[in-house]
Amino acid sequence: MLRKVATCVLSTLCLGSIVVSPDLPVIADELSDLDQEFKNIKYMCSGLKGIDNALCRIAGLHLGSQKLYKVSQNTSSAPQKAVNNLGNSCKKIVPELLKSPGSARFPVKPDNREIFRGIYVISGEVDAQNSYGGLMRASYYCYMRHVPKKGIEFLGVEISEPQR
Repeated sequence: MLRKVATCVLSTLCLGSIVVSPDLPVIADELSDLDQEFKNIKYMCSGLKGIDNALCRIAGLHLGSQKLYKVSQNTSSAPQKAVNNLGNSCKKIVPELLKSPGSARFPVKPDNREIFRGIYVISGEVDAQNSYGGLMRASYYCYMRHVPKKGIEFLGVEISEPQR
């Protein structure tokens, strides 16, 4: 239940507020937990401005505040060569989540952002066929981190609802 509400908030980009549809049964304790989760994420991202703050909140919603905090420990900024390759790494992962992986096309170069030291959000758009064969465009976010002496680790990926 808690994840469904968080996904609802994420998919509508209503960051920082709780969005619950009337037909979704909600338990008061879960809303309280979710409210605390939003406060934790907002606090963690408070030092960031603009798009970095929004990407930090999205990462927090996707990963959870505890995991985001945990993975931000013992990280360091990646070498520039590795940062330049993050978009390509993400482009290899995104098609695996699509209904028609072979139809995936990336119309724009992905944007790489270091939201914390060593924590990266890669965002972009993907065009792919839906189950009916129609071409749709969706946004994606990949979450990665750089760990000294280990390199880049993949944390997760989020693909938005296709734009109509």
